[in-house]
Amino acid sequence: MIEVRDTFLHFLADNLVDIAFHYVRRDSNDPSGELLLRNAVNVEFLGAELNNDLSKWQVAVDIVADDEETAVTMLDEVWKLLKSAFYTPILNGTGNIMWDRRIPFRKVDGAYYYQFSAIFNITYAEK
Repeated sequence: MIEVRDTFLHFLADNLVDIAFHYVRRDSNDPSGELLLRNAVNVEFLGAELNNDLSKWQVAVDIVADDEETAVTMLDEVWKLLKSAFYTPILNGTGNIMWDRRIPFRKVDGAYYYQFSAIFNITYAEK
């Protein structure tokens, strides 16, 4: 599962070169690690559905920006990347990860920022 997580994180971070990227996680050495960053694409892994054949890991992608134009531009760049293939090879060479072809980004209300949020599945074969 670590390889699946790392593969998706690298796929986004390596290809969104002009956009800040943040892996949202709890880390006792970095309490701010679990906070969403502004003007960044934030990625957090949620629940997993494990199966002998195809397993799924639910991922949340939150785009947070100071203004609407920046948020929409970032959303467009993320979507262009995600729809460019709908899959990528796992870093350790054991197969591919795939994600949903339809990713529903929703606007999240915030008084001083713009945020779009999506939750979708990453699917992979158990080895």
